[in-house]
Amino acid sequence: LLAALSAEGETVLRGFATEPHIACFIRFLRAAGADITQSANAITVRGGRKLHGCRFTVIPDDIEASTFLIGGALLKSKITVNGVFVPSLAPLLSLFRRMHVSYLTTESTVTVLPSEVRGASILCAPYPAFPTDLQPLAAVLLSSTKEGGRVIEGVWREFFAYVYELAKMGFSAKRRERCLDIYPVHLHGARLCATDLRGGAALMLAALSAKGESVIENTALIERGYERFLEKWKQLGAKAELLDG
Repeated sequence: LLAALSAEGETVLRGFATEPHIACFIRFLRAAGADITQSANAITVRGGRKLHGCRFTVIPDDIEASTFLIGGALLKSKITVNGVFVPSLAPLLSLFRRMHVSYLTTESTVTVLPSEVRGASILCAPYPAFPTDLQPLAAVLLSSTKEGGRVIEGVWREFFAYVYELAKMGFSAKRRERCLDIYPVHLHGARLCATDLRGGAALMLAALSAKGESVIENTALIERGYERFLEKWKQLGAKAELLDG
């Protein structure tokens, strides 16, 4: 989009991502003077125009909101996330209904309620399917159910590095290509190392739900995608501290 804006003439983009934040970005560019039209399968950009300043409100981060909502379901705790763009959470809320996670919504909030969560099979694929960024977190949630479950990774072939860290906590799963069969377990504390952003967030949720103390290293990876992540969990009652070094 940015390259097309700076180019002279008309550019047509196909096969583009359709997540809500992409649509939000296009609305912002239009508000700043960009000439962009969109149909179901193409974005047409007429470049070479000078943009101008504008006032614009960016939609909230649906992955961050989903992380706290999955945490509430995992910990069987009532957690309300304020200021959300509820339509962008449709894939997660659809999964919640299948897993019997109780929740309430308003125009700008989602509240997850204590529930007896059930297992499920999850296919991670491009929007509007379940987002691959939530796959590690969903795997931890599935391990807490009586039935366990399955995640099928339809985007990234290698997005299971977190499994080896979770195994230190008793996490039990069997991988077959892009499929991960997850078995019900009771997690215990361990010394862990975040391997990536979302996998690190999954380790954090697992540590909060596990019996005993856990230490997570390489947390800078988690902080790449969450603002004051540890502080927010502490506000919710989590017993966690940032250790020097």
